[in-house]
Amino acid sequence: MTAAWRQPDYTDCRVPTPGELLDRLTLLSHFSSVSPGEVIKATFQLSQMLAPPSADGKASSADEYSAFVELLEMLAALPDKFTECRQVDMDDFANSFLQATDNILHPSNIDIWKENQEVAADTVRIMDAVESFTAQTATETCELSLALQEDTAAFFEGKYDNIVFRKSRETARSFGGLSYTASSPRASITLPPEVFQGVTDEQVTLLVVLYPTIGDLLDSVPSTIKPSSGSTLKVMSAIVTSSGVHQSGQAFQKLSVPLCINFTKKVPTFGKEESCVYLSRTESGESQWLTDGCWINEQRNGSVHCCCNHMTSFALLSAVETIEPYHLLLLTYVLCSASCFIIFLSTLILFSVR
Repeated sequence: MTAAWRQPDYTDCRVPTPGELLDRLTLLSHFSSVSPGEVIKATFQLSQMLAPPSADGKASSADEYSAFVELLEMLAALPDKFTECRQVDMDDFANSFLQATDNILHPSNIDIWKENQEVAADTVRIMDAVESFTAQTATETCELSLALQEDTAAFFEGKYDNIVFRKSRETARSFGGLSYTASSPRASITLPPEVFQGVTDEQVTLLVVLYPTIGDLLDSVPSTIKPSSGSTLKVMSAIVTSSGVHQSGQAFQKLSVPLCINFTKKVPTFGKEESCVYLSRTESGESQWLTDGCWINEQRNGSVHCCCNHMTSFALLSAVETIEPYHLLLLTYVLCSASCFIIFLSTLILFSVR
């Protein structure tokens, strides 16, 4: 089933402040059961708060990023408290949640979020919230609509500008592989039929998410890669997440055969150091880009084909030359001096001609 955004009828509803919405969600989180309508309404209001800055110039501040991420996390955790599980409610919640995620990752918002000191950690929390949303809408009692089509797996798909989301329920023994492409993130992922080899579960939940805009927010995540002198590492691609979950709820670990991702680089890089990386967590919970189990299968000027033997979030790191401040200052002095000399010479020639 493909998600189509349908705006709920909340025309008479005032959009609360982040603090007011936080108080309401904190209250709801303490209840043993909540009305789906209340959660859908709150999710829609969050998406309205996060809508790109309007013509009146009102925009969120960088410091509000963490608060918005916390609201998204709280909403992702509420579906298991729904008093009833109607399909229409699950569809509305999913569309509102993905729309809110799409808005928070809008390029105009990202330009603001970059100024937040915790930008990388908070961005990883958004990715975790999306996976939590997936888990919360995949329970036996309340599942996000998975429309079973003839000869295909049951899946739910939501394609937005800044997030592409696909969740499917696969039969492990008859999984025929998956090749998924999204033009907006300029990335594709291929999972071979043998990816679930050895899995004894009757069914598994497979998640694929593509984030085209958040690379700039994850540039500060440390890496085990050591770039050459005068260079720094930068995320040069969309972020692609793939995860598989057993019926028991346990995530897949190492795969018996690799999955592969084709990254189109944000800007062409010629002869630069490039690495296929995945996002890992240290024992203290901090994020880190690692390379073990991932490798470059094919490399071109505009794209890189990566393969990895496990499921997680992937990206392409590239070494970018940096100009030290004193080099930049020296360059400024040289250019300014040259400009002044040319102006002086031009003036001298002008007066000589006269």
